[in-house]
Amino acid sequence: MKRYFALFLFFWSSLIFAAVVTVRVPAAFMYKYAKSDSPVVSQTIYATQATVVSKKRGWTKIRTPDHYLGWVKNRNLYRGAKPLAKHTAEVINLFANIYREPNEGLHRIIMAVPFSTELPLVQSADARFLQVRLVGGGVGYVFRGDVKVDPKPLTLEEMLQVSRKFIGVPYTWGGVTSFGIDCSAFIQMLFKQMGVVLPRDTGIQASWKGFVKVNKNDLQPGDVVFFGQDGNINHVGLYLGNDEFINATTYKNPIVQIGKISDSHWQKHFVTARRLKSIDVGNGGYFATITPLPDKVKAQMQKYTWRQGCPVALNDLAYLKLQYWGYDNKSHVGALIVNKYLAKEVRGIFQDLYVHKFPIQSMKPMYMYKGNDDASMVKNNTAAFNCRKMTDFKNQYSVHSYGGAIDINPLVNPYVFGDNIQPKQGKKYVDRSVPFKGKTTNDSFIVKDFTKHGWVWGGSWPNMKDYQHFEKPLNN
Repeated sequence: MKRYFALFLFFWSSLIFAAVVTVRVPAAFMYKYAKSDSPVVSQTIYATQATVVSKKRGWTKIRTPDHYLGWVKNRNLYRGAKPLAKHTAEVINLFANIYREPNEGLHRIIMAVPFSTELPLVQSADARFLQVRLVGGGVGYVFRGDVKVDPKPLTLEEMLQVSRKFIGVPYTWGGVTSFGIDCSAFIQMLFKQMGVVLPRDTGIQASWKGFVKVNKNDLQPGDVVFFGQDGNINHVGLYLGNDEFINATTYKNPIVQIGKISDSHWQKHFVTARRLKSIDVGNGGYFATITPLPDKVKAQMQKYTWRQGCPVALNDLAYLKLQYWGYDNKSHVGALIVNKYLAKEVRGIFQDLYVHKFPIQSMKPMYMYKGNDDASMVKNNTAAFNCRKMTDFKNQYSVHSYGGAIDINPLVNPYVFGDNIQPKQGKKYVDRSVPFKGKTTNDSFIVKDFTKHGWVWGGSWPNMKDYQHFEKPLNN
């Protein structure tokens, strides 16, 4: 079994990484160039953490979690990571006011943030308010009725109901919020509520392999309908059933509205329709879902990887289906089990890895190896949660026991402490100067991507090396 000496390194996550910024305004416009009169390409909302691509005076070019690029004014960004919290209060109404104190009548609001804004939760303030952390420091208060704590991904039926909330929201080119939104962002936002990450642009959405083509005569609620001219797609909506679809459009009235497929305008411009696959290996987008642990998974975990006394409850773990780039240069879908507090961040990191085609040989939960670390490592299997004690500290649980650690390609990225190499079959990969597939190094993309999000890499430890190991603390 591997040794872990890393708990004392948890403070590393408090470091501010220069490559990360967080949006500090309700909605920040993203421009094609670093000037206000250039075309708007999109927006990004409050508390979204983004990667810095380049800088110019007064401007920063960022990459958002959906891999969209644009220039944002510096005054709209906080130079640092998103505040940490174990729980998230996500806005479920069209907007939520953030107050200075748990009283709506004393002072003006700090700001109003749009639907789906994820606010790090501090604690309950009283029966009406929750206290949340603010970007850049300090706290604010939101009405309980405006948010949901640690929401589960919606079902398709629930998503269809939520879509109707947006009727009347203004159409805004490049907009992604409930203050104003365009057609493709509207669809992207709705599918995100189910844990599905769609591409941002309409044409790419239509070609995404997470969808299957549907005949116009076979439309079902939840199908995505595409419109255009001369076969070129430039508009998208969500089919509700009974000939109706909802869309953000400028047709007749520039708002989110319900149209009819049989309307002569939409008949004339209809191009194609798509339906979401249950599991997909996508192209041009990224397939990932986050759900509570399925009952069958819980049953297997209780046999092999979780037991009473483990430091995290089963309900505090999340089950991720993640697309990854395989050793065979093909796209695959695997599964990870992590602490639910880290689930969305892990999804984003693995999306980055997929886009950069970082190769992963296998991704299966540890219960499929009956909790046996050696068996998983020999198969070069990337895995996360496994409740067990440390080898050298029998009174302490490993970081994996909290769902806060992930081992990447462990055969080719072995644990090395003197003559102790684990797995033993990883001995030929100890020489890190030799090139091989799936390797982690100081200058590799995977290490940079994990560490910029505040994760600690075991390959950086001074007294031993755990090249496969990435971990992050779980703050209360």
